[in-house]
Amino acid sequence: MANFDPSKLTSTSQIFSTNHTLPQIRAIHKNLHVAIEEKSTRLRTQVGSSYRDLLGTADTIVHMRDDNDVVQELLGKMGGRCGRGIIGAKATGLSKFVAKENNSEASIAARLRLLDACVLVVGRILKGGGGFGDNVKKGDRLVLSTKVLVLSRLFDQEPFRRCDRPEQSSCY
Repeated sequence: MANFDPSKLTSTSQIFSTNHTLPQIRAIHKNLHVAIEEKSTRLRTQVGSSYRDLLGTADTIVHMRDDNDVVQELLGKMGGRCGRGIIGAKATGLSKFVAKENNSEASIAARLRLLDACVLVVGRILKGGGGFGDNVKKGDRLVLSTKVLVLSRLFDQEPFRRCDRPEQSSCY
C-alpha cells in the first residue's frame, strides 16, 4: 500500500471505508501529506517566479513612465514652436531672406566693391604696407598677395555665374 496513488481518491468515505485497515489509512495519510507538500512547494516556486516577473514588469513600467515624461516634455516644446504665429513669422522671415537673396543688383555692386578693395590690398601688400611692418620678406608678401588675387578671382566669377539666365537684366 506504500505505492498508493492519492489522486484516485475523491472523497473521505473512500478512505475510511471498511476495505482499508488502520495501517493502510496511515499510509494514505502519509502519501496525502507528501503530495500536498510537493504541490505546495511547486506552487510556492511558481508564485515566487510570477512575483519576480511582476516586479520586473513594474520596474519596466516605472522606466517607461520616466521616458514618457521626457518625450511629452520634448513634444510640448516642439509643439510650442509650431504655433500659428511662430510659423507665420518664420515664413515671413524666410520670404524676406529670399527677397534679399534675389536682390542681385545690390549683390553685384557689393562684390564689385569687394574686388576694388582686393586690388587696393594687393597693391599695399606688394609696396610693403598693409600693416605687416618691415620684417616681412618680399616672398611672403608675394605669396600673400597671390592668395588675395585668387580670392578676388573667385569673387569676380561669382556674379557672372548667376547671369547665365536670360531673364536677368542686371548682368554684365
